[in-house]
Order: sequence, then structure tokens, then C-alpha cells
Amino acid sequence: MHHLFYRLVRFFPVVFGVFVVTAIGRASDSPPADFSEDEKLLKDAKIATDGPGLLEFIRKRILTTAEIERIDVLVKRLGDREFKNRVQAATDLKDIGAVSLPKLRFALKAKDAEVRRRAAEIIEFIQSDTMSHRLAAAARLLQDRQPDGAVRG
Repeated sequence: MHHLFYRLVRFFPVVFGVFVVTAIGRASDSPPADFSEDEKLLKDAKIATDGPGLLEFIRKRILTTAEIERIDVLVKRLGDREFKNRVQAATDLKDIGAVSLPKLRFALKAKDAEVRRRAAEIIEFIQSDTMSHRLAAAARLLQDRQPDGAVRG
């Protein structure tokens, strides 16, 4: 049940974004939408804007049980001796997003100053609107392009 809750919390912004985009897209008297700002936002974040790339971006936001367990490992790696491992762990935790916040908040109390600093940085990133803007942009583009593998509106 615990893991299901995290998956639902993680998936909610995607479902909500698709719902909003679908509702907007069904307005019959609106002109064709311009998705150039959405594409720019995603491309600036090095996220592919073609159908398969958008689907991959969305799928990465849906956590499996193994990924939830992986959060603990990644938080521990924030204090790894190897710099590249610390950087990769921080990047992975940012990609995982809000589901990692409880573990990151716990890491703010770690003895290791590097772990505390990186955890605070990741929390700030996750709590910014950056990720929600990217998810909403991806949902709008998916709704417009409707690639194979996407749910039809």
C-alpha cells in the first residue's frame, strides 16, 4: 500500500496535466495551439520532444518498487568518496522528484556536511516549479501529437 501511494502521488501531476490539456484542447472555437514555448522549455532541459521521447520522460516519473528502494541508495551516495558518484546521485534524485523528498529531508540531519548540502540543493530544485512546468509541457505536446503508446483523449 505504501508503494502504491508513492506511485499515485508521483503520477498525479501527469494525470492532472493531461486532463487539463484535454479539456483545453476540446474547446471548439479556439485557434490551433502554438507549442513552441513548450518545445523550447523541454529542449532547454535536454528532453526529447518527439513522441517516444515525451513518453519516456513521462514514464520516468512513474516509480516502480525498485526505484523507490533505490532512493535510499542514492541519498547515501550523496556522500560518496567519488565526486562523479555524488553528482550522478544528485541528478538521479532530481529526476525522481517529489517522491524522494521525505528521504532528502531526513538527509538534512546527516553528519556529513556534503550530504546535507546536496540534499538541500535537491529539495530546492524539486520544490521549484521547474519540474511541474516540464511535465505540463510534455503532457500538452503528447496530447497534440498522440504518438503510439499514449492514451487517446
